[in-house]
Amino acid sequence: MSSGCIEVGACSALLGALFMKGIDYAQEHFDRPGRENSLAKVPLASPATKYMTSPAKHRFREAAPSYSSEAKVSADAKLTAEPADFGRLPGFSKDLDKACYVEVLRKLMDESKFLQNNPRLGIHPQEKRAAQVVIKELEAYSTKAGGPLIVEELEYVPNRSNLKVTYKGTTASTISFVGSHFDVVPAEPEQWSKDPFHLTVEDDNLYGRGTTDCLGHVALLTCFLRELGRTKPKLKRSIVVVFIAAEEGAEKNVGVDKVLEKGKLEEAKNGPVYWVDSADSNPCCGTAGAISWSLKCKGRLFHSGFPNKAINSIEMAQEAMGFLQERFYNDFPPLPEEGLYSFTT
Repeated sequence: MSSGCIEVGACSALLGALFMKGIDYAQEHFDRPGRENSLAKVPLASPATKYMTSPAKHRFREAAPSYSSEAKVSADAKLTAEPADFGRLPGFSKDLDKACYVEVLRKLMDESKFLQNNPRLGIHPQEKRAAQVVIKELEAYSTKAGGPLIVEELEYVPNRSNLKVTYKGTTASTISFVGSHFDVVPAEPEQWSKDPFHLTVEDDNLYGRGTTDCLGHVALLTCFLRELGRTKPKLKRSIVVVFIAAEEGAEKNVGVDKVLEKGKLEEAKNGPVYWVDSADSNPCCGTAGAISWSLKCKGRLFHSGFPNKAINSIEMAQEAMGFLQERFYNDFPPLPEEGLYSFTT
């Protein structure tokens, strides 16, 4: 069962601190020297591969701090040496508006039955329904109503909406919050003690499909944007928030890949990007993307009486993966800054 917890002020203050103080920190530490490609310095194959005598050993990063899914970011954690100065944002509340958050989440949860996504099971969401909830919440603060929020519905497949909201700053620099998605994984009501498709509130506990992954994040960012629209602070950097479709099913040409292709993330290159989608883990520092690749190992069959003349393709693959893994961790060790605010890499 998905459940969430309201911690008043923590999330809202973190977002405020990110766009006020996180920028210089991110630019200073993410552009780290010493990341040059050192491929020429490393042999292309491990000497051990010709022996094939032992499986590769998993190289665990002992130097990295240990984390658990239940660990919480310290209230004293800071992105920079100096705490965020909320005095520069007159009228902007650093505390989460609990009533606003719960109400927005409730409206999103009421649509969750239609947001379920599993293409392999023939289940396709209608993210437009969630997008319309957010659009309506921000309508009074949008440019159409004379407000500061630029709201763009990005629909590349019927009923599969993405949503981009921009709060303009005075420079070309940006802070972007991307990744909070409208779709959810399917829920089987008979396995729940509460209705998964409607929000249940018990004290500070929230129950329902999507409370943590990811409608709770959508609601949080919606309240954050409403506060920006209400108070209209003067910021140097523009705030860009992109809600996406098709995250759970990874369909192509529907969600963030299409948003990127259409150039709607271009301004995000002008500053840090925070991917806001974490179901049950700590915040993470991301400094790269991902690439898919395949490795095929071909062994040699021989009589079991002469195993030394055979080549075990499984052992070969293990040795190769061990080499690649060791090379990766050598080139990309844990960031020393992780300990400052309990982020993992």
